[in-house]
Amino acid sequence: MKFDYYAPSSLQEAFALLAREGGEAKVLAGGTDLLLQMRRRVRSYRAVVNIKSIPDLVGISSDAGGDLSIGAAATFRALETGA
Repeated sequence: MKFDYYAPSSLQEAFALLAREGGEAKVLAGGTDLLLQMRRRVRSYRAVVNIKSIPDLVGISSDAGGDLSIGAAATFRALETGA
């Protein structure tokens, strides 16, 4: 099993990678199911784009008005600790 692995640091970089790879790339965003399926040859992709370290997706923040923003890839632990 051979594939290209990318760990972009911004949403723009992730979108560019996904566009470049077309339908041959899959997003890795948390669990290990994707990699297990690839290892078992249930699924096959030319590229994997890991979005778990993109600050816009993992962050938790609030603005001056008290609105809370939780990134799509925020972990339960981050929610628990407010980090």
